Amino acid sequence: MIVRPYDNVRDLQHILSLLENRMMNSALTSDLPKFGLIAIENNIPIAAGFLRKVEGDYAMLDSYITNKSIDGSLRNKALDLITSKLMKIAEHNNVVKLIAFTKSESIFNRSLKHGFNASPHLVSVKRL
Repeated sequence: MIVRPYDNVRDLQHILSLLENRMMNSALTSDLPKFGLIAIENNIPIAAGFLRKVEGDYAMLDSYITNKSIDGSLRNKALDLITSKLMKIAEHNNVVKLIAFTKSESIFNRSLKHGFNASPHLVSVKRL
């Protein structure tokens, strides 16, 4: 599996296929953050995740999506790699606080695994 920076020209079709696979609106691609990572294996998208700069020295993990046709253990591996790399990139870019919002229990649990602090409203924060 390769995890590389998302390129809107090269990878847009991959994101569109992931959205279609999950029966989500393709218009969501118009609001993707400027920087993201995509995990690919044999030219098949496994997962993608993005880093959205919000204000000051804050950023948020955003727009995560996986290929539901791929085995769950491979999707989990891809999401962990993407999350770890996005956190390192955020820290390297002087992000002081990283946040994530989710209603998904599995994403919330993943954030705890990566050192985020829990909030009662499924919001996680990580001081870098």
